[in-house]
Amino acid sequence: MSLQISPMTEADVATYASIRHEAFKNTINRIFYTRELSPESKARISDGILEALRNDKHTRYLKASDTATGEMVACAKWKVFDRERSPQELEKELELPEPLPESDVPTWNAFFTDLSDARREMMGTRPHFLLDLLVTHPDHHRRGAGSMLISWGTARADEMGLDAYLEASEMGQPLYERHGFKTVKLLQFDLLRFGGEGNFRHMCMLRHPKKPMISA
Repeated sequence: MSLQISPMTEADVATYASIRHEAFKNTINRIFYTRELSPESKARISDGILEALRNDKHTRYLKASDTATGEMVACAKWKVFDRERSPQELEKELELPEPLPESDVPTWNAFFTDLSDARREMMGTRPHFLLDLLVTHPDHHRRGAGSMLISWGTARADEMGLDAYLEASEMGQPLYERHGFKTVKLLQFDLLRFGGEGNFRHMCMLRHPKKPMISA
C-alpha cells in the first residue's frame, strides 16, 4: 500500500490531533502532563490547530495518507519564513504556548523557553524553513511517511535556497540525518529539577540547501 502527501484540511484537524496524542502519549506527554488530557483540553488543542491552519500565513500542515484506504497515517507542521523578519515578529513567533490545566507548568515553561532560546540563537530573524512537528501514528511506523513529509519541506527549501531547522529527539535524530540535517546544538533538559529522573535530550539540527547541479 502506497502513501501520498497532500495539504491538511479543516476536516483533518481532529485526526491530526489524535495522531499527535497517540505518538506522544508514552513519551513526551509523560513529561509535560500530570494526568490524562480532558476532552476540554483536547478540544483546545484542536482549536489551536484549526486557528493556525486558517490564519497563520507561515504554517503549512501536511498529511501522509494511505492511497488504498484514505487513512491519514502521519502529519507534519512546516513553517516557511521566506523573508527577514523584524525582532518584534520573531518575539511574537517565540511566545511560549499556554499551558493546559493538566500541564506540569514549571517543566512546560522551562522546556519551551529552552526551545525558544535555541531558535532565537540558531536562526534569529533570517529566512528559513522550520519543521515544527512531525508525527506518525504508532501503527504505521516504518512505512516511509516521515521521510516523505521531511522531503516535502527540504525540496522546497532547496528551491528557495534556504536553510531548514528542527529540534529532534534522540530517537528521531538518525532519520533527520539521512535527510542532510546536522546537529548544531544539544539541549539537555535536567528533569531532576522538576522531580523527574534523568535528562531529556533534544538536538537542534540544521540543513543547508543543496546547490543545483550545473550541466556540463
